[in-house]
Amino acid sequence: MPDIIQFKNGNQIKNTYDASGRKLGTEYFTQQSLIDPLSDGQILNQSYIPGVVSQKGTVYIDNKEYNTLNGNPALTILKRVYNAEGYTEDVTFPIPNYYYYRRDHLGNNREVWCANTNATVQRTQYYPSGLPWTYNAGDNPLGSQERKFNGKEFVEMHGYDTYDYGARGYYPAIGRFTSVDPLAEMDYSVSPYAYCAGNPVNMIDPTGMMGESSTFVTYDPSKSNLPIHPSSTFVTPGLTIIEHRNDGDPKVYEVKDEDAWRKNGSRKSDAEQIGFEIPGIDYASMVGKSAVYYPSKDLIMPGWLNDKPLEIESFFEELFIPTFGFLKWFKLKNILGSRIEAATLKELKQLINLLSKPGSKLTQKELNALKGIVEKEGGNVRIDLSGVKGSGIEPHAHVEGLGKSIESRHIWLKNNIK
Repeated sequence: MPDIIQFKNGNQIKNTYDASGRKLGTEYFTQQSLIDPLSDGQILNQSYIPGVVSQKGTVYIDNKEYNTLNGNPALTILKRVYNAEGYTEDVTFPIPNYYYYRRDHLGNNREVWCANTNATVQRTQYYPSGLPWTYNAGDNPLGSQERKFNGKEFVEMHGYDTYDYGARGYYPAIGRFTSVDPLAEMDYSVSPYAYCAGNPVNMIDPTGMMGESSTFVTYDPSKSNLPIHPSSTFVTPGLTIIEHRNDGDPKVYEVKDEDAWRKNGSRKSDAEQIGFEIPGIDYASMVGKSAVYYPSKDLIMPGWLNDKPLEIESFFEELFIPTFGFLKWFKLKNILGSRIEAATLKELKQLINLLSKPGSKLTQKELNALKGIVEKEGGNVRIDLSGVKGSGIEPHAHVEGLGKSIESRHIWLKNNIK
């Protein structure tokens, strides 16, 4: 994320972050007097100057937002206190105002409803890329809350018009991020600036780091005799993909000796299963590249032959399950603790990427297992029981000492973690 966004007319946005990359505050400076347009690369050291440069800003402390004005601490006010369903304003008043979001299936905040007055106070429509637009005059009155597409803060000041996705900014006018994906090395076939790997219809990107699947997919035997995905993937001990088969098997297999394996007919039975494919990734285009997968050998799902998709709570990854000629989606739960497995640093990076997704809250036992794996690789796990902006007071952890792309992830924990 950028520290300073400088505009040619002198206006400026200045951000402050903590060591983990969490945004602590933003200041907006407005040039009130005319100046010559700035040259390319020129950055001003802006500060509040009465009649010349005005200042207002936001300070983020846990789930609270404070507004600042003209650098005067006496003018700082508590603006909003967020919760899982909305936010509260005027909390210092005898009767605070309570607001609730009405969201669509993508998590976009479409309406804001005030419980005190039983009235809808904000409505937002979106282009497919997430760019908001006004359907009727008055839908987004001055001072409306800024959390919109995917529940992310939309920074409109000075015409910036960019969403804050945590790891980086997203510019919805062109459907691209404004900086490189911190996990870009995990998939070289996708542009590091692409939003949802260029497929926003079937994918979401809640953290700004590597999109993930968001849709249910079924197999239509009338259109094809083989499913496009899942399909078995074969890798070397170094995790390079050497073969991909459209056979309806979502597993990843390790081949110890590729030459001997091919001489013996490339039989699946001669390879060892090491995990499952991650839905939404085009493994066929990744032959010769490093594999990304969910490292687990176990698949335990009572009633998995049911004709309807099973929704099992609190798991971090979705898997395809092939049954009787069609595909189903399932959410898998804990798998007897086997989801905390990583034999190499590369597998550990993939595991942390999955653990940082919504719905994956580690138990104390799982956290202890993760600590052991991380410490074995020379890192450590730091627990933070304070909140993350937009998540209330949910506890989380960070892995430190193993690279920036890992340290930037939030690993969610259950509330009874110590």
